[in-house]
Amino acid sequence: MKKLCAMLLCFSMMFLTGCACWDEKEMNEIGIVTGIAIDKDAQTNHYQITLQVILPGNMQKNQENNKKPYKDISSEGDTFFSAQRKLSQKYERSPFYSHNGLIIVDEAVAREGMNNILDFFTRDIESRDNMLLAVAKDTKARDVLDYDNKTERIPSIALSKFDNVSFRNPGSVYKTLLDFNQSCYAYGMDPLLGIFSLTPEMNSLQTQTGTQSADGQQTDINYAGSAVFAFDKFQGFLSEDETTAYNFAAGKIKSAVVNVNGLQDQNSLITTQVLCEHSHIEPHFNGSEISFDINISDVSNIDEVHDDTDVTDIDVIAKLEEEHNEKVKALVEELLNKTQTEYKSDILGLGQSFYKKYPRQWEKIKNNWPEIYPTVRCNVIVKSTLVRTGMTNNKNKAEY
Repeated sequence: MKKLCAMLLCFSMMFLTGCACWDEKEMNEIGIVTGIAIDKDAQTNHYQITLQVILPGNMQKNQENNKKPYKDISSEGDTFFSAQRKLSQKYERSPFYSHNGLIIVDEAVAREGMNNILDFFTRDIESRDNMLLAVAKDTKARDVLDYDNKTERIPSIALSKFDNVSFRNPGSVYKTLLDFNQSCYAYGMDPLLGIFSLTPEMNSLQTQTGTQSADGQQTDINYAGSAVFAFDKFQGFLSEDETTAYNFAAGKIKSAVVNVNGLQDQNSLITTQVLCEHSHIEPHFNGSEISFDINISDVSNIDEVHDDTDVTDIDVIAKLEEEHNEKVKALVEELLNKTQTEYKSDILGLGQSFYKKYPRQWEKIKNNWPEIYPTVRCNVIVKSTLVRTGMTNNKNKAEY
């Protein structure tokens, strides 16, 4: 018995110490990927992929030669995986995706359909589903990936952190790979992605923070607006205001600025700041017609007054609330008109809300929802409450 126990112990120790994982990778054999750009070559119809990988030897900040701590490596192929395999011709390490936080695709890839190119990341065990997924507008994805904004030593890490400022930027959306897949494969909902663009610098004072374009012009990064999809195919862009309207209707506003006309001078502006916001979509079905109430409520304060409006007057506050409501309502109605008539894309998930309230009726219409959605009537209801006017009562001269 003692001999048997001793033999079992020896075998156990051998398996615990001598067995290695079949797919283990040493740190000096992998290239840690922090960002991926995917473009489409119009001539060859191949995917052009660019991986941004860390160069550990250049990560020290006190280097005299000031070398870049990253490297962009590119290849092309019929699929992402075949293009990745060709990277071995240019890069001696195996790409490692567990630390990747960003995928940027160009318009050509998005128009063709995202599911084919994203299938690799959905299946690959190393990929994270919380990585930022975005579309490059009017530029190549690889140019956005390599944008040096001087705040981070590795550009792709800086780009993946745009979720940290989304609460100050209601004209943008921060969507991940998981968000896209959930919207894409759900009945009654279509995906929406954020967009990156490179714009000419506003003035010469920014030349130290910009990146030069191919023609030598200084450019700035811009993360505003959004890209609309029907299933997995790109349909078009939403402007910054239209994206703000989406966030209002979807209840995703954390902070926003709404400018309304002054009550004393229509050419002047009064700025209200949204402090918190909520929305609720209520579907209705009368047996033949489908309609929706989009209820939006927010709490705001007055941040800036450009005319002599007396913001201490209760009646004035009521009028400003009405102006605020009308402004937000108009924005959301313009958004709905565009998504229903031009893009035919249900980015607000109206079909999802209809399914939750009328599941039996939904089963009858779900396959025809893309044709039904453009015809449904939407009633936008906005209710704002102004709670603060700031530390200044009014701008009238004091009487002595």
